[in-house]
Amino acid sequence: MKRMIQTLKYLIRQKTITEDKTKNHEVLKWIEKKLVSKFQTKILHKKGFYSLIATTQKTKHPKVWLAAHLDVVPGSNEIFIPKEEKGKIIGRGAFDMKFAIACFLKLVEEIKDIQAYNFGIMVTSDEEIGGQNGVKFLLNEQYRSELVFLPDGCTGESIEREAKGVWHIEAEARGVSTHASRPWAGKNAIQKLIHFLYELEKHTRSESCEDKIHHHNTLNIGKIRGGEAINKVPHKAVAELDIRHIPETSEKEIKTLVRKIAKKHRVEIREIVYARPTITNFEDTKIKLYEKIYKEQTGKRLKRTLSHGSSDARFFHEKGIPVILAQPKGGGHHTEYEWVDIQGLESYYQVLKKWLLTIS
Repeated sequence: MKRMIQTLKYLIRQKTITEDKTKNHEVLKWIEKKLVSKFQTKILHKKGFYSLIATTQKTKHPKVWLAAHLDVVPGSNEIFIPKEEKGKIIGRGAFDMKFAIACFLKLVEEIKDIQAYNFGIMVTSDEEIGGQNGVKFLLNEQYRSELVFLPDGCTGESIEREAKGVWHIEAEARGVSTHASRPWAGKNAIQKLIHFLYELEKHTRSESCEDKIHHHNTLNIGKIRGGEAINKVPHKAVAELDIRHIPETSEKEIKTLVRKIAKKHRVEIREIVYARPTITNFEDTKIKLYEKIYKEQTGKRLKRTLSHGSSDARFFHEKGIPVILAQPKGGGHHTEYEWVDIQGLESYYQVLKKWLLTIS
């Protein structure tokens, strides 16, 4: 356990923010050195975003991929200095999701005759900006498996039941500029955009509600740009929006609704990215086995939860590959207090090891 914690602390110190492609490449090569004596390894890249592939067999199709992303979101310098207090490891990536890489490396150290098993390790470096040049690229390169274990996208001591779809869009309103003293002579693009956003917000819940698990669609107005001077009626206004929708609301339904409201207010919509919602098939025998082993090892049942965020799991689901999304006790991802529970991590590791050796 001590070795795994040391590895996690080392990884936290590495400022592998997504935009730093060189640093991500450097750390991926460090990970590769830990694997190369026992695995078939390869580092690939698309648009400068590097990914590491390692398999116990010479194949693109192992039975199971252990998948993780190395990249993290930016933060203060302090958050990249790992701390250990009150039974927790605190630092950027502790929970999202460098603990997983530390677990995978410990497995490699502990499993004897590892070539007798058939699994792979997949580590990418662009998940925080969408995964297009990481997991999606690798799947387009025909990397496959019967199942993927991805410790991302749900709360601690749980397994993901379903995840919301995410739609990032840019909404643009056009008006007619004139002097602010004569607003009737022009058309204010900001007001036009506000009317669109106000009506759109009526169809979502963006703030607190009575539903404790928030099983509903949401809207976040992330950015607004418009106007050049206080005494000038603006001719253009743009908003960038993050819309999340539950699986019960189809892609067609959410997009039709937004475009209908946009048309009414004469606002143009441009799609930035879309990711479909996902649902876990708990009838899958390998997923059933993971839940069973977890209960045997811990004496507790895994909670089946709804994830509000998206993950690389969507790319695997699109190829018909089942995914287990499960994490140890932890929290605070993307905040200045990101942590993972040390004792919970040890229990989590033991479950993962027993499950992996059984199915691979």
